[in-house]
Amino acid sequence: MFVGLIGADSVKFLRAWKNFGMEGRMMLLGSDPAFDQAVLRGVGEDAVGLVSVGHFAEGRDNPETRQFSEAFQQRFQKIPSYYAASGYLAADWTARALQANGGKVGEAADFVRVMRSITYQDSVFGPITVDERGQPVYDVYLREVAAGPGGKPWNTVIDTFPDIGATGGLTYDEYLSRPIFSRGFQGLPGQGNDR
Repeated sequence: MFVGLIGADSVKFLRAWKNFGMEGRMMLLGSDPAFDQAVLRGVGEDAVGLVSVGHFAEGRDNPETRQFSEAFQQRFQKIPSYYAASGYLAADWTARALQANGGKVGEAADFVRVMRSITYQDSVFGPITVDERGQPVYDVYLREVAAGPGGKPWNTVIDTFPDIGATGGLTYDEYLSRPIFSRGFQGLPGQGNDR
């Protein structure tokens, strides 16, 4: 089962999942915010073992994420959430663009071009580039909740799917030639316009 809830709804869902005896009976896969720190703090050690996919894993073992996680914990006494990392990345990206543009925003279209030219060999989210249509291309992580600092649950990386953009690996022409997702087309083999 895939769950894409956020906040308190995720906490309620996970409690109901356990109370109805579903744990271990069926695989449960969550989205980035479904098993985010905002949720894990409310679930506690019962969250250990949950699996999700996302762009951010606060327990990812690389210098950028480690430094951000440690600084955040020192400052706020909490493990950082996806939302904290997103805000940090947005501010960092903007600061890099300002620096590259001589400290000025200038014309909006020019500043956007500068922002699109920024790439990250590594960031709190991992490597990032921007494609020809201005969409970010990230690594996507298969994450598992494990005991982190002080025994608190956090997301760790168990596998990495590199360079995933808005089209999921298809060219824009391939992606746009497919039917629109609907009840009749879920992108599954045999539903027309397969790869």
